[in-house]
Amino acid sequence: MGKTGVDNLSNTLDTASVPNSSNSSMPSIAVESSAALRKRQLTRVASNLIEIEGVGSVQIERVAELAGCSRPLVYRYFHGRDDLFAAVLDDFGTSLNEVLGPDVQSKGWEALSLGSAGGAPALQLLSAMWDCISLCGMGGWVLRSTADLDPNLRQRLRVSFDRFDRQWIAPMTAGGLSELQAALIFRAASAIVTELLRRWRAGTLDRAEAIELGVRHTLYLIDGALRESATQGVNA
Repeated sequence: MGKTGVDNLSNTLDTASVPNSSNSSMPSIAVESSAALRKRQLTRVASNLIEIEGVGSVQIERVAELAGCSRPLVYRYFHGRDDLFAAVLDDFGTSLNEVLGPDVQSKGWEALSLGSAGGAPALQLLSAMWDCISLCGMGGWVLRSTADLDPNLRQRLRVSFDRFDRQWIAPMTAGGLSELQAALIFRAASAIVTELLRRWRAGTLDRAEAIELGVRHTLYLIDGALRESATQGVNA
């Protein structure tokens, strides 16, 4: 069943507590681990806020409110909104690396570049992506696909955007597609996945159905681009 509502975001930070480093005798690695967890939790609050209320709704005060913490705590991890946005974009890639090892990802990307001929490795990769997106929120996708994003903000997030894109575009170009074809597929797939995730969260699609639709339509896009490339090669 899907999940909706900003009100539930305040529960995001309830699953772990951060020890008081000034009084704690715990080893430093434990404190660092807890700090990393806290930062990730705040990042996901921001991601869900982007998803539900839009990019313009992300303010440090609002994130603190939904996280049930103070503004100084948020500022401890993020200097401002730009840092939050960059963290939202980077969280997806980090989470995917944790779910799937580099070898499995490499095989999945190679299979995905073959379109519907990719078989099980492509399905495994796309299923893992779905789980990462459903875990991290759609904030990164919304940020990346917002056409009217403030140009100054877009420029400040360029490095994060490039990292986000490379996880999708580079493997497709390595598989024989042009950069333009890969970019168009990425944009179209982003819109497809965003819509399916919204319907899943609203409870009108279950996980298996949403993933199957996402995989099928993404592979349709890749198959079409591969046919176009093959036709151009024959006519060249």
